[in-house]
Amino acid sequence: MQKLIRFLAAAALVLAFSSCSSPKPVNIDPIYNEERIEYDVDSMDISIYEENIYIFEVSPEKGENISVFDGTGKKLREFGMKNGHSGTCDIADGTIYTVYNLWEYDELGEYAPSRMILYSTDIETGDSEEICCFKNISYVYKVRAVGDKLYWIGTKKDAQPFEESILTSDDTLIYHSDLGNVFGYVDLNKGEIVETDISHPVAFSERNGRIYVYNYEEGKGYQFYDYTANAVICKTNKIKNINDFEIINDNADFVFTISDVQSPYVNTLTFTGMDNTSGIIQLDDGIYPYGFSAEGDYLCLSGGENFSDNEHKVYKYYVGNVSTENPPIRVITDSDIVRDFPLFSCGYQIKKDRLSSGEFSLTVLSLDKNYDMVMLDSSESCANEIKSKGSFYPLNDIPGVKEYIDGCFPGLKEAATDENGDIWMLPVSVDVPVIRYNVKNCAEKGISFSSDLSDFISNINKAYDYPEYFFCESYTVVRSMLTSYLSENDSFDTNVFRNIAGIIRKNYFSKALRNDSKVSSAFSNKMFEDPWLPDSELYKEIYDKALFALTPYLKEQKNSIGDESLLAAPIPTVNGVNSAFCTFISVNPNSEHLEETLLFIEKTVSRFANKKNGFIMADRTLYDEDPYTRSLYDIYANSKVFFTVPWEIYQDDFESCAKGVLELEDFIAEADRKLSAYLYE
Repeated sequence: MQKLIRFLAAAALVLAFSSCSSPKPVNIDPIYNEERIEYDVDSMDISIYEENIYIFEVSPEKGENISVFDGTGKKLREFGMKNGHSGTCDIADGTIYTVYNLWEYDELGEYAPSRMILYSTDIETGDSEEICCFKNISYVYKVRAVGDKLYWIGTKKDAQPFEESILTSDDTLIYHSDLGNVFGYVDLNKGEIVETDISHPVAFSERNGRIYVYNYEEGKGYQFYDYTANAVICKTNKIKNINDFEIINDNADFVFTISDVQSPYVNTLTFTGMDNTSGIIQLDDGIYPYGFSAEGDYLCLSGGENFSDNEHKVYKYYVGNVSTENPPIRVITDSDIVRDFPLFSCGYQIKKDRLSSGEFSLTVLSLDKNYDMVMLDSSESCANEIKSKGSFYPLNDIPGVKEYIDGCFPGLKEAATDENGDIWMLPVSVDVPVIRYNVKNCAEKGISFSSDLSDFISNINKAYDYPEYFFCESYTVVRSMLTSYLSENDSFDTNVFRNIAGIIRKNYFSKALRNDSKVSSAFSNKMFEDPWLPDSELYKEIYDKALFALTPYLKEQKNSIGDESLLAAPIPTVNGVNSAFCTFISVNPNSEHLEETLLFIEKTVSRFANKKNGFIMADRTLYDEDPYTRSLYDIYANSKVFFTVPWEIYQDDFESCAKGVLELEDFIAEADRKLSAYLYE
């Protein structure tokens, strides 16, 4: 499906006839102290050939065109394409190979893609000729010419779509789907098309004439296959379902794009090795790569600012320093919450391992040298243990760390510093649950948002008659309320708690605390504005009438930045201070790679200290000035990370109490017993 969307986006690009301007070399905050060259050209495709960059573009004046630039960004020449181009190309031996999706009217009078045609174009004269027609292929995604063969991957016409979900031995859920992919080659001498029998090919790449295929094997998962040697390199599910990859060095390290828009590697320039042991290297973010071309030590990519961006600029990077040869920085966690968290690697190789609770505690408390950092969520029980027992490397003297922590919101600075003044952790992400609400629609219904729990629910009840236009789950409200309560109390045997519990029990089955709605999706601007995504009209219909949505995570909250219709409001807490849930990293003082790990920390704080709209730093100049962002800023500024009793210790019992299955006094007695065991035993 993602490849189908990519095809549609490419088709829209051709019809848009975007204009082009001169390329410009720009200095970004570099990871490898190298210059990134940015070509301000809206590209359909790119190719590096003999150190020059060939950019395939579309303009209203010239139609489909190829512009050629040298490695410094200087434009050398340009020439028109005599035949069409549909977003995939390769250059070899002085010849440009392009595939064009010919659109024709069918027997029903519909204008639709009918044939994929392979053309060759002389790189000097621009003369073209047709090589063959992919009659049984609906779309070709990628081509690479090697010798007298041109390898390709595409989707067969009238093929049966395939999808499968499996659970691996380490409890990783793998989902794969394709529309009938096939990998093959064209005999360039004869113009004959050959299809291979490789099952469910996903992507392929070439380096020094060697062909590597990434494919899915039913019931087992993904693997890398050396087509040239007819041998499986390794079976690996570490990156799951990718869109494409391009090998960048002789060790078969590669850059990749990934299909899952929820993946932590979306909108980053991301590398890894063709094995199960290497980690992840991220060089740049804020870019969604659509296509790659690599030659020697350089990588060129065509990409947008996000998944749905149809304007593709071109960027060139030096990647000669990218390597997975050395051991990665090993990050361990026992948390499902942060297992897939996007910890940006700042050019270092990072490998994240999820351990069981027993393995994690034993590894951390036994002074093990075989890990470099821990990564946890503040709500985890071991987070407070690490802070209180001092199993960390104090970061005060690492360049930039103290300045970074001093610049954080006060609640984060307090959380990161222990009673001795040691900086024991770095916050890398913070989530404060908020209500995103449409100001006009809520005002018309008389809905406001109070910091008092009873008033909060009473106001939400005014939305009863519009169930499809609001969303306020009980889980987040209850958890945030009780987290703030336990920050000031070590017992549930208080009148304050009895009052909270009574309000929650009274409203547990009401419409006010609902658990299903599309409003949250509708508030995510990019989702409902993207014409290629399904249900876009439905999202628009909901958005126009939406009232509010409780949104626990910053990632979704930030989707509404700049939306003039919305504001953010906090949810109730006991003490008026918003409950923040923080993902953080701490350094193992016994790490065998301590020097490299501390350099990573130094690079990380340098990057975070200037990150726009990060909701960690207190500096208001780092945030947009629209009313929604300002309201969100005020909520995060008035938040605190509470290292309290883990939610799971009393969650099941409290839910039974809220449902009326367990009497309130029985809950208090049982919960206090568990609290005492956790706090004092």
